[in-house]
Amino acid sequence: MTLTDILLAAEFFLLILFLNPLPDLNAGNALGIAGTAAAMLLTVYPDRYPTLTVVFVCVTAAAAVAGFVLTRIMYRAADNSPPTDKPVTLIVLGCRVKGDRPTRMLRRRLNAAAEYLNAAPQAVCIVSGGKGTDEKIAEAQAMYTYLTARGIAPERILVEDRSRTTAENLAFSKAMMTEHSLPETTALATDSFHQYRAAMLAKRVGIRPYAVSAHTEPRYLLTYLVREWIAIIAYATIKSK
Repeated sequence: MTLTDILLAAEFFLLILFLNPLPDLNAGNALGIAGTAAAMLLTVYPDRYPTLTVVFVCVTAAAAVAGFVLTRIMYRAADNSPPTDKPVTLIVLGCRVKGDRPTRMLRRRLNAAAEYLNAAPQAVCIVSGGKGTDEKIAEAQAMYTYLTARGIAPERILVEDRSRTTAENLAFSKAMMTEHSLPETTALATDSFHQYRAAMLAKRVGIRPYAVSAHTEPRYLLTYLVREWIAIIAYATIKSK
């Protein structure tokens, strides 16, 4: 087996990972599909585009280093577990629902939330997420139904069903915390890869959160990591202006 064969096999494997979430297309898998397709072309025809090949290798190496550093930072944020022996407000960040049921990603967030709420009897919960154009009900309503079916007492759950983005999830939930005099100590229930950026957005509205983290299916993880790298860099760039 030649070096070209090894590179093509690795690139094909990455391409499959980035294609996995389709038909859902986001910045992570769009960039991944384009990048791996370009890498395969340059691997097959390295002599046809020598300058482009060198530039591509340098950019890819720099991106890999930056991605490694960002991933370490992201997963440190995901390990910031909240206390279980004091009042805490747990904000569960919304995610798409199909029909009136949470998707697998949202169910993992809700399972992590339910596990924490069972371990922390003084904690209360805000489920946060509005109704998208392709959804039958608000994400928050589906989340409320799921958690109560898992045995979480309805009086421990507040429903925030207007938000459309993570920033709105946090801003509207913060307003509910003030309105209902909920505990100031706060935790966010979301995927591990999302905790760092969610915490960045939370700090804008005066929340310094702990993390209740759900694990992502391995076949989708690379796509969402790349998406988060792009979003974090974009956020930091905009904030610095």
